[in-house]
Amino acid sequence: MTIMPLRYIGFAAMAAAVQGQPDCLDGGLFRFDAAIGYHTASDPTLVVSTSTAAACADQCLADEGNCEGFTWRPPTDADDLNCFLHEFQHRFTDLEPSDGASYYDKTPCRATCSDTVVNNYNQNAGVRPKWGSSWIRDFDDYTVEQCAQACWDQAACLSFTMLNRNIEGVDGTRCQLYQREFSDAGLTPSLVSSGDKDKDTYVQQKCTRSGARAQFQRAGGFRSTNFTVENRTTKDGAPILDEAGQPETRNVYVRSAYVVPTDDAPETGYRPKNGGAFTASMSGIATVESCQEFCVSVGLLKCKGYLFRPDTGGCKTYSTAYGPNYLVASPTKVFYRLAL
Repeated sequence: MTIMPLRYIGFAAMAAAVQGQPDCLDGGLFRFDAAIGYHTASDPTLVVSTSTAAACADQCLADEGNCEGFTWRPPTDADDLNCFLHEFQHRFTDLEPSDGASYYDKTPCRATCSDTVVNNYNQNAGVRPKWGSSWIRDFDDYTVEQCAQACWDQAACLSFTMLNRNIEGVDGTRCQLYQREFSDAGLTPSLVSSGDKDKDTYVQQKCTRSGARAQFQRAGGFRSTNFTVENRTTKDGAPILDEAGQPETRNVYVRSAYVVPTDDAPETGYRPKNGGAFTASMSGIATVESCQEFCVSVGLLKCKGYLFRPDTGGCKTYSTAYGPNYLVASPTKVFYRLAL
């Protein structure tokens, strides 16, 4: 099951988005990930008085280049200096519990996504991922537009490839979805010497989807792949040699997540391996939607994933959007990770 995007409630109204142009939403809390009930001990660069957290956010955004986050607490009087601007961003693990104050981390200003889904991907012609077996879903005879839509609909999908077959009279295409946002270093030419197949790689651009700030997706079944990396090199391109002085070969094991339950990926529950690392918890939660609302209410810096236990109504939040290698199967719990 996929949870639909949530919007923050009660925040300043969002400005109309202009497709393809930077959409900073005229400031406000929308640009920030929060950790409600936490603050940073680092010294602020500026302290001012504001009546609301949204006004403090505007102060930070106005101080472009000097403010990457802020701490705010409700004022005790009209002259109370309660808005603390910070020059640097902070991870949740750097923060400390606070009585009444909350910390907010600035997020990038991004363009609004195009209504034509395929336009939200950058095409890299004639190249494929170096580790092509790490795909999470595949489809035969899809058009580029259909493949882009399939990736777009899966919150964990950041790239896709299109294989145009023309081998021994077999026509058609193959679409494969990937969890990785491939850079040039992760791609390699896809044309074989005979030129009988060609694969293009499409990488998702960073953009804001119709004002949605929080989109989560359930961790579904996993598929595992093993493949061999030969003639390994360092980051500088120098060969890595084994004890015999020969180019090293390494067996690589990759675990990838099916982003939605399918016939070949049964709907299995998963939980974080380090289950005790939760940042907040609540009992008596009736639905997974209510657990997500609790997650968003504590702030997206504090909650990038949440664990729901339907039989007891337990809900726990985590500051990490755990991937497949950090989850284990559970018969009673389901984990949702932040994807947008």
